[in-house]
Amino acid sequence: MRGDAYAIKQEIADLAEAPLAAVVSSLPLFTRPLPQRLQLLNDAFDVMAPGAPFIQFSYAFVPAVPAKDGITVECSDWVMMNLPPARVWIFRRSMR
Repeated sequence: MRGDAYAIKQEIADLAEAPLAAVVSSLPLFTRPLPQRLQLLNDAFDVMAPGAPFIQFSYAFVPAVPAKDGITVECSDWVMMNLPPARVWIFRRSMR
């Protein structure tokens, strides 16, 4: 699928009949202001099943979205075989 990830709700409106199981992303999130990154994650969580992960591949030392405002963050070890080394961040909406 090709579309604007920052408009995920509109992009998948006609495609998803059930909540998504996960979103996998390698977007360069740090190129956008934090409010836009938060909105992207919250919009993705809105179309996913409760507890589903937003999985982000990144070269960053810190998460693109901090663990706050109902979002939890997990991080993998560095994948040193990747050039440059990368890691995987897993964001979830806290169960309310």
